[in-house]
Amino acid sequence: MKKDETKGDPEARRSASQILFHHLPEQTVDIDRGVWKVAKWRDPRRESGVDLAALTVAVLEQARPWTDQQRDNGFGARLASGSRKLEILSLARDRGIDVEPFPKLWVCSNNRCERVHASPDSLCRCGDRSSRNQIHFVCYCRECGALAEPPIARCPTHREVRIRFPGTMAADRIVQDCPAPGCGRELRRGFAGKSCPNCNQKMEAQVHRAASVYTPRGVSIINPPSDTARERIERAGGSAQALSWVVSGLTTRWMDQARPGVATLRQTLAHQGFSEGMIADTVASAIARGEVAPDIETSVPAAVRLAAESEARQIAVGLAEARATLVDLIATAPPGLQGIYTNSYPHWLARAGLEAVDFVDRFPVLTGQFGYTRGPSNDPTSSVLVPFASPYGDYAVYGEMNETEALFVRLDPLAVAKWLRAQHIDVPAAATAVEARMAILGAIGADPTGGVVELVDTLVHSFAHRFVRIAAVHTGVERSALSEFLAPHHLAFFVFAAGRGDFVMGGIQAVFEGELHNLLREIVEGERRCPLDPGCGQNGAACVACLHLGEPSCRKFNRQLNRETLHGPRGYLMP
Repeated sequence: MKKDETKGDPEARRSASQILFHHLPEQTVDIDRGVWKVAKWRDPRRESGVDLAALTVAVLEQARPWTDQQRDNGFGARLASGSRKLEILSLARDRGIDVEPFPKLWVCSNNRCERVHASPDSLCRCGDRSSRNQIHFVCYCRECGALAEPPIARCPTHREVRIRFPGTMAADRIVQDCPAPGCGRELRRGFAGKSCPNCNQKMEAQVHRAASVYTPRGVSIINPPSDTARERIERAGGSAQALSWVVSGLTTRWMDQARPGVATLRQTLAHQGFSEGMIADTVASAIARGEVAPDIETSVPAAVRLAAESEARQIAVGLAEARATLVDLIATAPPGLQGIYTNSYPHWLARAGLEAVDFVDRFPVLTGQFGYTRGPSNDPTSSVLVPFASPYGDYAVYGEMNETEALFVRLDPLAVAKWLRAQHIDVPAAATAVEARMAILGAIGADPTGGVVELVDTLVHSFAHRFVRIAAVHTGVERSALSEFLAPHHLAFFVFAAGRGDFVMGGIQAVFEGELHNLLREIVEGERRCPLDPGCGQNGAACVACLHLGEPSCRKFNRQLNRETLHGPRGYLMP
């Protein structure tokens, strides 16, 4: 028995965004008061026009914790070597998805019977004809990712079994016994211990909706909306020029208007086929005439250059189509807003430790899921990553591409450097924002433990979450309809609307054009305590009541968050 998940009765229908996050292949879902497993997306569309190189880098980074532990079913090695590639599949809205009941085990609703049946409409010996209760437990393997029905032990004499839940839903307390009159033989306790049909390891039992049974693993990239846009990026100097432009402070409207760096000029001349001697002479001449920018690209430590270039390229793509700045607001301000733009906005930007907030009218983003894990969701040592397989022979990313509106938020690098020194991180004093950015990248690159980048990531991520939670109120957009895209190496993040619904589009722009000072004031001075303190503060200082966001909004699954980085004794937002 299968159900069409987008064409059934109203309760069974789901939006495309719900399906993207909650109805993925091999995921079990609650529909029509039953449990169903997603069999497949029916004839999904194969999307072209995707920056596969950027997507592959992003997916490998998200999968790396499981790849490092060799618990990714060979996914990382095959993808990195190119032996398998990624295909982007989007929902065919007129085709929908197929789901099937799972597990195929139902319990008689007569609480004096509770016999187990393999069909929801088979005749029960007790005569009860009311609807059956489907078993909500499944067995999963954290070694290979297999899913199976819980083991049922039928009485060898009467071939029957009933299940009793003695005041708890804990799997190990469930009792299976024989319901036959005069028998009552206990047959089994709990559901755990079943051998995996694939790898023969012992499986674990859990309620089907538990994160340990299925946690989707997502990825987001800022995707060039067309081949023309991708070509424009390369003509402007590619990732090397993007890095130089971002570290220099985005002082021009876009990266193609900035002076090229030495590495960018070398790369451009090499692509044009010039000899090494000619390239060296041309570069030397350009340096002598001041026609190239300082050699920022090669000054960034090699240990962080790839990540810094990748983030810078994503920023360049995100700002390529339409970018509005505070300077633009001041230049076109009506009389009633002139004072707010020239006084209130700069004051609260500085008080919030921000260098700038820009508005992007056409923000091109690809959001997708490349696989799922079974086992403890945030422990790569004891869970397994299962990548999605495309029906066309490669790996699949189930996703959707949108063009939406966004705010681009940049923390002040001088303030961040000062904050890092307060955390006892060796960051040299800097006179300019460019020097501060270079010093922070240098500190990250010089730290083999990864502690500095984790500290910076936690600061940027925590700020982004506080920004999203407060922006939801000021924009009139539901919090779940706002998402983040982080660029921690550049102390920046995007906050973007998840779709182009009438109630979504325009809300972010309205805040940028008239409410930004009030939003920033609340970020700095608004309630900073958690309703669940002191417990929250004693256990990471981040929870659902203060910093957490829903799954579609946060691709990090609410990790690397801490209120103390913002409002603690040495917090970034403290005076």
